[in-house]
Amino acid sequence: MKPRNWLELAKNDIQFCEEMEKQLPQEYAKAGLCFHVQQAIEKLLRGILSANGRAPQCTDIYNLTEICEVFINADIPAGLLEISNTLTAWGKTFEVHEFDKDTYDKAKALIAPLTEILHNEINRTETMTDKLEYAIVQEYAKKYREWQSMSREELIEKSDRISATRFVRDNISDSFTDEEAEYLLQFKSPLEILVDRITALNDPTNIAVKEQFSDMVSEMYDKQDEYADYELTEGMQMQ
Repeated sequence: MKPRNWLELAKNDIQFCEEMEKQLPQEYAKAGLCFHVQQAIEKLLRGILSANGRAPQCTDIYNLTEICEVFINADIPAGLLEISNTLTAWGKTFEVHEFDKDTYDKAKALIAPLTEILHNEINRTETMTDKLEYAIVQEYAKKYREWQSMSREELIEKSDRISATRFVRDNISDSFTDEEAEYLLQFKSPLEILVDRITALNDPTNIAVKEQFSDMVSEMYDKQDEYADYELTEGMQMQ
């Protein structure tokens, strides 16, 4: 998983903590805070390590912190090791934990400096293609929410663009050089530009597309044996 993915996941846990704080002193809110503050810190540490080519499988906060201190050229906030064992225990959802407000406040105070370290590591290590991929994934998510509000008729009408949009999202990393990615990042909506280009190339009114279609049919006729597995009309035999 890429560093930005870890950052986005950590943000979700941080937002959950902010919502749960409003529900205190309910017991379910305390349990939620214990779990999600641990998850936020774990994901930030994993993101920092990911930016440096490390992907440890452990979930122990103490171990993750020590790995960061060995391999990362950044100062991990003081105090994290002190509460690491408690945080690791809070991450075990099958156990009931006592909510310690002091530990929670210390953990929450560590989120901002860890987030800053992760941002710095992303800026230091991320390629232009990585940046383009992130921008396109964000743009795709926005379009996906728009599609969800459309009627079936509207979706059918837009099916070609939807298909092209998914194609671009799924083929970013293998399709661009860093120079090309940097060029596309000049635009506010790079995904829209690429989709417009693809749909224009595949427009049935495009002469080149018509010629490609005609060539395809000719090739099918020349290689009829390749289509022998398709069901024939009743009473017909393959020529």
